[in-house]
Amino acid sequence: MYGKQRGIAEKLKPIDRRLKTLDEHISNAEKYFQYRDIYRKYKQQKPKKQGAFYESHRMELTHYEAAERYLDAVMNGKTGIPLKAWKAERDKLNGEKTANPPVLCAKRRG
Repeated sequence: MYGKQRGIAEKLKPIDRRLKTLDEHISNAEKYFQYRDIYRKYKQQKPKKQGAFYESHRMELTHYEAAERYLDAVMNGKTGIPLKAWKAERDKLNGEKTANPPVLCAKRRG
């Protein structure tokens, strides 16, 4: 019984690690796309007005910049962000994870 549980847990560990990574990728990509237009408007401002614009949109711009740094590090020079592929992989892994739920306890024989 414990051997089965351990085997199932060992199979789930890499899936859980990949799901955690994919969730980070997806979260940052969504923030990147959500705040990209505000960042573009910020960059189009004249230098004297950029400071005031930044202060009025500090949260959005900070999220965008953090997401951009994260994605630059993750993408290794690739230009496109594969958000749809990441979501498809996440859905597939969630399906695999729930298809074979772990056995938590054995039936007692009496």
